[in-house]
Amino acid sequence: DRTNVLNWLYPRPYDEKHREIGGRRQKNTGQWILGLQNVQNWLDPNNTGSRLLWAYGIPGAGKTFLSSFIIDHLRAQNQALVYIYFNHKEQDQQKPIHVLSSFLKQLSCQSPSLPKAVRDLHNRIESKQERPTLEDLYTALVLVAGSFSQTFVVCDALDECDFETQRKDLLPLFHRMESVGIRLFLTSREHPEDIQDSLQSSPKVELSAKNEDIKIYIEQKIDENPRARRLISQGNCKDRIIEQLQQSANGMFLLVSFHIKHLCQQATVKQILVELDNLSKSSNKESPMDPTYDRVVDIIRSQTPNFVELAMRVLTWIVKARSVLSVRELQLAVSVDEKCTVFEEFSLPDRKTLLDVCGGFASIDEKDRVVLVHLTVHEYL
Repeated sequence: DRTNVLNWLYPRPYDEKHREIGGRRQKNTGQWILGLQNVQNWLDPNNTGSRLLWAYGIPGAGKTFLSSFIIDHLRAQNQALVYIYFNHKEQDQQKPIHVLSSFLKQLSCQSPSLPKAVRDLHNRIESKQERPTLEDLYTALVLVAGSFSQTFVVCDALDECDFETQRKDLLPLFHRMESVGIRLFLTSREHPEDIQDSLQSSPKVELSAKNEDIKIYIEQKIDENPRARRLISQGNCKDRIIEQLQQSANGMFLLVSFHIKHLCQQATVKQILVELDNLSKSSNKESPMDPTYDRVVDIIRSQTPNFVELAMRVLTWIVKARSVLSVRELQLAVSVDEKCTVFEEFSLPDRKTLLDVCGGFASIDEKDRVVLVHLTVHEYL
């Protein structure tokens, strides 16, 4: 009965994205955020000031991984917690009514039994074969949240919501939640004007890649690659790599991830050091990711003609598709050939090839869908 009611409330799983992000987050990174005064105030149950904290940062700063860290920290403290990772490719699933449905389900799952407010809502609405309204869901959420000593909400990448269909309704809802004692942690880029206007009077923190996290990340990536580990040890150049990548990071974890991957693909110590210097020289303050993405495009174009054509097809489908494609859907899409009238299974590229030809621009997510590794790649392409 409880499971049926919760699935009626929100039928989709809500934790897949968090598991996927957590699996990619480097161990022991993100700890520094707990030392920020505004974060400490936000976490402090005795603090009755503003309960909404806005964490903003440039693209690629690692905001999503820090959201993941905050979620895991709150879970470890056994706090009542709900969360969402917004995604520009999943607008239909991010309508305010779906967000609140997910929040209410998540919070209900943390209650020892099905909350009365949810049972009453189900009994009243389901018998009429209707769906709850936004106000129905908000009222029930506030009642359920009231059964916990504190309730936390974490929303990552608020800027990836569409303004007209989502943010203009979500932002007032978040302020209403704050007014009844719910604590909210919202991340976004700094510049969407509506977000700035709505959150300008709230406490805020600026997020960027920190040197201690960059060092941990680089060391772990080198350690994962036996050849790179051996070459860097031979050349006694690990400290130099860490220092130069920290200097050229421009506060962007994403930039470091592409750079260390590129260095680990080199065949000799000399090649590593030459490429390291090239990466430092190509830094662009205005568009810091562009030189790196230009280099990826050059690598893609240097492949054999068949691989170049496949890469162009894969990237075009990912960018242009109205929804996120599964691995199978993308395999079929890129294999369509006007000359071929009969479908042949062995004409499909395998999943590893789909990713390899794209030079690091694409990955497979927790739902077995092919996605670009970051919104900045979508904007670049």
